[in-house]
Amino acid sequence: MIKYIKESEQAFSQGSDLWIIADLESSNWAKKLDWYLNFQLRRASLFKPKKISDSNIDKISQWGVDVSKLTKSIRVLDRKKSALIVASDRLLPNRFTVQIPFQEKSIESWAAQCLKVLQDLKIWKARIFLPVKISTADFEKHWGSKEGEIGIELEIVEEAVLDPK
Repeated sequence: MIKYIKESEQAFSQGSDLWIIADLESSNWAKKLDWYLNFQLRRASLFKPKKISDSNIDKISQWGVDVSKLTKSIRVLDRKKSALIVASDRLLPNRFTVQIPFQEKSIESWAAQCLKVLQDLKIWKARIFLPVKISTADFEKHWGSKEGEIGIELEIVEEAVLDPK
């Protein structure tokens, strides 16, 4: 079942366990929600992992540890491609907010990622804040009948609700 939210005041109302937004560059909703999330989205996008210093590598090698295996095991996620989940129950009227980057402006792959997140987290009631210039019709075309197959209750909020022009 798909419900459409037509008013910006309703966009932040209770009703869904999970909210899905695009990245900050692709969504004005993400920028607004980031404010309420104490800029966790922006801080995560700027995060750069620390590298092991050469002096520490030398010390670790002296202990007989294979440093090449150690550095390979440290996996760094690419924030431009990976989803980010934020526990937002104390800041917003939902349990989680997930940011899924809107890569290459492909609504088909973004909709598939949204569905995968919902299935992986086993959450069946979600609100999706669409990226800029993506209409509900475009999203629905690529979403298809997937929500009916697994019983997802979906609320969709268009970007135009935030900034009607």
